[in-house]
Amino acid sequence: MGVLDINDKKIISPIYNEINILSNTEILCILNKNMDLYISGEKITLKEYEDFKYHSRDRYIVKKDKKYGLIDSKEKILIPIDYDYINVDKQKNIIIGKDNNYGVFSKDGVEIVPLKYKYIERHSNGFSIVSTDNRVGGVISSTNEIILPFEYEWIYLTKNNSYIVKKDEKYGILTKQGEEKIPIVYEKIFQVAKNRYAIKSNNKYSLYDENGIVLSKEYDYIGEEFQGRIPVKKNKKYGYISMEGKEIINLKYEELGVFIDNVIIAKSPDTKKYGVMTINENFFIDPIYSYILETNGKTYIVSDENGKYGLINNKNEFILEMKYEEISYLNSTVVFVKNLDDYLFLNLNNNLRVEVKKEKFLMTNGNELFIEDGDKIKLIML
Repeated sequence: MGVLDINDKKIISPIYNEINILSNTEILCILNKNMDLYISGEKITLKEYEDFKYHSRDRYIVKKDKKYGLIDSKEKILIPIDYDYINVDKQKNIIIGKDNNYGVFSKDGVEIVPLKYKYIERHSNGFSIVSTDNRVGGVISSTNEIILPFEYEWIYLTKNNSYIVKKDEKYGILTKQGEEKIPIVYEKIFQVAKNRYAIKSNNKYSLYDENGIVLSKEYDYIGEEFQGRIPVKKNKKYGYISMEGKEIINLKYEELGVFIDNVIIAKSPDTKKYGVMTINENFFIDPIYSYILETNGKTYIVSDENGKYGLINNKNEFILEMKYEEISYLNSTVVFVKNLDDYLFLNLNNNLRVEVKKEKFLMTNGNELFIEDGDKIKLIML
């Protein structure tokens, strides 16, 4: 293997077993166990490594004698090749491990977090959630300053950079500076939106804002927000509330899907069947189906009590009648249909229909279909 430029001019001679393009200017070439690194066309012959991975410009993670480290293109050792574990965080800092202890180095080999923690979880704000020998956790800054003391059983960084913490089997919320926002007295806390929390007390959940104000309460379950709406459950019935805690969908449904724009799949409390309704709880797809599996927003895959599938549109009209073994979306416009040994591929935009016998089908990516055609392979654009 070798490398040519776009004008077919030889850049690297075709003598290698393996070639890895590391960046726009860096190429690693391997011949048996020998490695050559090309930087802007200049060849550098490397020592023998078991593994060689690109980290960033002129920085490479290497493995030798089952140990990891970091070098530059001149093979200057920036992090000793002495560690059992190595990984990279989002800021390109390097998490290292040895003898079940972990620390963090910069890409220049400067120690950020000393090698003394049993667990490290790095975050984009530069802080790290860490734990010590006895599994008690705390938070330290990028300069190893203690932000949260080592006294918590569990710590979770929220979407708005606060911390949900657990101490003595109780939960609360602290600011990123370690100040108390919501006292550590609750049975459970989890985040359902950027500035909304489900908080459990006396075995019931309430919706709180980030300032600890109760917006809505007394639920058996509060789910994650989607499109500004939050699913809730009370007395085995489901509904939706707004981000302000106001009821959007009455708590009377045995099952509810998620909103797609302003419509939702629901199980009718009257018919005990599935249909599709608006945010005003008006069914525009009649609740007469045993199940509604999927939607692309314009059509719905439905099933009956016999386990047969069909496809309907927003006007409750059948595109594919209820008789198929399987129907699924390959993408937003192409549907796959199976009936015994017959396959059908249907483009919903242009109504292109391609029927294929099971034994002739090879593969599809949703846009292209490959089938056997005698001793050839035929490509059909879907």
